[in-house]
Amino acid sequence: MKSGKAVGPDDIPLEVWTCLGEAAVEFLASLFNRVLENLEKAYDRVPREELWYCMRKSGVAEKYFRVVQDMYERSRTVVRCAVGQTEEFNVEMGLHQGSALSPFLFAMVMDQLSEEVRQESPWTMMFADDIVICSESREQVEENLERWRFALERRGMKVSRIAMCH
Repeated sequence: MKSGKAVGPDDIPLEVWTCLGEAAVEFLASLFNRVLENLEKAYDRVPREELWYCMRKSGVAEKYFRVVQDMYERSRTVVRCAVGQTEEFNVEMGLHQGSALSPFLFAMVMDQLSEEVRQESPWTMMFADDIVICSESREQVEENLERWRFALERRGMKVSRIAMCH
């Protein structure tokens, strides 16, 4: 960042962080414990009933709701590998891989399913299928993680811890 620019959500100018140097890095590192969560095979695990529920809860217009339902009705696919491909089979769970609509649908599902546990940035941040949970203590991070895990897993999503920084 360049000096003299507008402050961020912390209202601390960049020049302050620059002047503090390594002390600022150590302070920030000790302030936040971060847990990065990976929603295991996230697109593959979105239950269709949850997708419909979240679309309705988000206020998606009925005509768009029906279009998406039609796209997912009787979905079939094959698996290709070096020695050939499987017979077609039904796909009854998950979002379509490679669809331009899937990232939007996934974000909508995550927004609805995490509504009761999500905090404002920088305490909770979501990036695609990753979640960052920040807190002032490791214990609070663990508590928040369990709240997230409960909120998502009871709705059919699977959460796995992939990294933790102290």
